[in-house]
Amino acid sequence: MAPAGTSPATTSWASSGESSRPATLTAIGSLRRSEVDLDAATITLPPARTKNRREHIIPLSQPALALLAAQPRRTSPDGTPRDHVFGNGSERGFQGWSKSKAELDARIAQMDRGVKDWVLHDFRRALSTALHDRFEVAPHVVEAILGHISGHKAGVAGVYNKAAYLDERRRALERWGAHVMELAEGAPRKAKVVQLRRRRK
Repeated sequence: MAPAGTSPATTSWASSGESSRPATLTAIGSLRRSEVDLDAATITLPPARTKNRREHIIPLSQPALALLAAQPRRTSPDGTPRDHVFGNGSERGFQGWSKSKAELDARIAQMDRGVKDWVLHDFRRALSTALHDRFEVAPHVVEAILGHISGHKAGVAGVYNKAAYLDERRRALERWGAHVMELAEGAPRKAKVVQLRRRRK
């Protein structure tokens, strides 16, 4: 369940590690059921919906997986089932990022935690920083989680290195998901890694 004052799309986006450049906001807000494999605990974004025009597989942490599994099947005004996971009344999926951030800002202000002047992209910075610093995840794994093509994947290196690092990414995102839920619930959580089922050909 999403915390009060936040949308399910926002919570999924944070706990899955997919945060916040515009292309990624659009990708998660416009997430389709056909891109989600609950059995394999993955989201697979096709090249047409990624910034770098490459397929991007997102291993889902337990919190993100539970949230996606709980989403009702949405329908169009004529009753036709919609493929979009999030959003109502829009063929583009969820669009209310600014409104959701304003609601979250209001909740933060009520809690008087001293957090202000932040932007959505700070979720992405927080993810990268925590994985590198707190959880000691290897830089190339973090880059793969963020969908970056640089360093180990750039230029000639990318021609030879086709590794997806899915197992490493899943372990890292399970730790991130547990960390997010600890912050939300105020109680420690142990990360649980779901075994990755092979994708159907």
